[in-house]
Amino acid sequence: SRGGMGQGQSGFELTGHSKAVYACSCSEDGQLLLSASGDGLLKLWDLTTLKAVRDFTGHTCAVYSCAISASGELAVSGALDGTVKVWRVSTGEEAFSFTVGDSGLAVMTVSFSPDGTCVLAGGADKTAVIWELALGEDSVSGEPVATLAGHKLAINAATFTFDGESVVTGSSDSTVKIWGKLSTLKEVRTLSGHRAAVMAVDVTRDGTLVL
Repeated sequence: SRGGMGQGQSGFELTGHSKAVYACSCSEDGQLLLSASGDGLLKLWDLTTLKAVRDFTGHTCAVYSCAISASGELAVSGALDGTVKVWRVSTGEEAFSFTVGDSGLAVMTVSFSPDGTCVLAGGADKTAVIWELALGEDSVSGEPVATLAGHKLAINAATFTFDGESVVTGSSDSTVKIWGKLSTLKEVRTLSGHRAAVMAVDVTRDGTLVL
């Protein structure tokens, strides 16, 4: 199908990766899709034409997670070897990178804060980290500002609340944890009830419900 999402298709298929696709993220305007794959690539797709726009190259192993910032200017990805990369969406160029922990364990989840100034990454080392980005006109840098430790097994999902003040994480230990406020990021509550790994989490816009 080549008519785009807005013309009533019940579904469509995007092909181009050579290995499994582990994560996808849409831009806020719904025009672009970013996919992360075991082939080590991120692909940016135009959802109007259903064609690949560009590849993001730089990871040397499987990429497990990705996200696009609310502004659509930056993307972030996390890989099997513990590396996180920040990219410029308009060019596909790597702007900044860092490593989660010192164990080289997989990064399973990445996301941006609502204002795009922080990156949240969590993974197999049982922690999530927040890096604050310094966004220059021609450069991006960053520094770690918080480490969230408390899960007993890998963190598979993590997201900021819409006000950017709290974080929610989901883990292979079957729990969901709520952390906040951002100034302290102490564990506020642990939600138990699942009988197996928590693979995804989300929060309502008003912050009153966690899925």
